[in-house]
Amino acid sequence: MPRRIAGGSDMSLPQPRDAVPDRLGERFERDGIGLVSITEQIDTSTAAGRFGSRPPALTKEQRRHAQLLRAGKVSVDAITASRGCSRTTVHRALEGSA
Repeated sequence: MPRRIAGGSDMSLPQPRDAVPDRLGERFERDGIGLVSITEQIDTSTAAGRFGSRPPALTKEQRRHAQLLRAGKVSVDAITASRGCSRTTVHRALEGSA
C-alpha cells in the first residue's frame, strides 16, 4: 500500500524482493534519495560520497610546512622524504602556495 510522504506525494515502500542492494541503490538514485550513514563516512547525497573520497595525504599544517621548506630552498625530494609521501603529493601541496 502506498504511503503518503510529507509534501503530498505517494511512494510505495520497497518490497523484500526489491531490497537487493543494487536495485535499491539504483531506485534511490533515480528518485533523488540520498543516504547518509551516521556510523561510517558515507554520504550519497554528494558526488564525493557516491564515488568515495580519500582523506588528504597531508593536513593543512603539513602542507604549510612543506611550503615553508620549499620557500627555504629545500628540495622536493627532501620534503618527500621528511613527509613520507609521494612527489606528486608534495607538488600538489606546493601548488596551493603559488
